[in-house]
Amino acid sequence: MTIRLANQGDIAPRVARLTKRGHPACSVVLGASIAALLVVLSNGGSLIVSISNVTAIVAMVVVDVAAASDAREHSDLVRGRCGRYAGVRS
Repeated sequence: MTIRLANQGDIAPRVARLTKRGHPACSVVLGASIAALLVVLSNGGSLIVSISNVTAIVAMVVVDVAAASDAREHSDLVRGRCGRYAGVRS
């Protein structure tokens, strides 16, 4: 994903630099650093669980917004038989 973002110009190309084995070094180091920081700062794991819960809720909200946007774009479809969209414009 980082390689694709760098090719599109969304992030700096040095961030998507690969190691000799083909792994994006910056992403691996960043992920490991965040994980290590959470482990060090957590008190019995409660911080990690709380952050994970908030992250999951934010992800669900993002998916719901995307689904609502997609449904709004395709609101001209009418439900047909057996729960399938018939593609008939109303």
